[in-house]
Amino acid sequence: MKESRYNYIITDEDKIIVFNGISEKFFEIKTSHWPFYKEIFANPDAYYDGYRKFMDCMLEDGFLIDHEDESPLIERKLQTLRRPEEYSLMILPTYQCNLRCWYCVQKHENLWMTRETVEKIKLHISNVLGDPNIKVLRLSWFGGEPTLSYDIMVEITSHAQEMASLAGKMFICDITTNGTLLNPDRIEELYRLGVSSYQITIDGKKEYHDTVKHLANESSFEKTMSNIACIARHTYCTVRFNYTNANLDPEPIIDDLCNSLDKDSRKKVGFLIYKVWQEDEKLIDKGKLRSQSCFICWG
Repeated sequence: MKESRYNYIITDEDKIIVFNGISEKFFEIKTSHWPFYKEIFANPDAYYDGYRKFMDCMLEDGFLIDHEDESPLIERKLQTLRRPEEYSLMILPTYQCNLRCWYCVQKHENLWMTRETVEKIKLHISNVLGDPNIKVLRLSWFGGEPTLSYDIMVEITSHAQEMASLAGKMFICDITTNGTLLNPDRIEELYRLGVSSYQITIDGKKEYHDTVKHLANESSFEKTMSNIACIARHTYCTVRFNYTNANLDPEPIIDDLCNSLDKDSRKKVGFLIYKVWQEDEKLIDKGKLRSQSCFICWG
């Protein structure tokens, strides 16, 4: 056995996060325990008999391997992801955000896309669409909060839509956003530019959500719900509910969505639930989770 080449060590204050890039699994330990784990990774065979169950878990999740070459694993992973006729481009115009959700993994550095980078991206898109093998361009906006750079989003999305149309290629565009900087005019403009789906996070009932996504003079929950309803009149929106054991109660959110959406709009909204990654799996009430782990069934 030996350690995977694709283990990544992330330091977060008094914690160490060990992430494997192939399996996409991770575990978290105290910084003070890291020397022991480091020794296990350096000499796995020496520890196998004494920590057999743990070592088997490390093998199963890819942190340790029992062979020399990991390239077949990478090739297999690439094959599952590869869409040879589709070119996907994800753009982060800034690392900044207008909110400070406690579970966010980003440090929100004060980095913004430069004019030079904007022009290079537009040129890159034009070049990609000139490839006869590419039939679909998928443009995804992420951040930080991408709508903080709304003008850049509009400029690049407009260019991508225009170039795809001229080249006779399909154009797909999606946005991951907290939803607070949208408004009906922006939603309408983005729809005209080809934005076909959104993902927006809700953190619980209004009182709880507004403590996680705090705006100074208004309710972020009410603003986001209003924007979701506006989006659903045009295109598709996935509402992602981030839960801990304390707020694992999505039914009131679903009720709010039902009340804010008309019958046709409901067909354009999906609902997913995801555990906040910092929450210890052991703290989750499994029975409660099973009772809540259904998608919206719109009547």
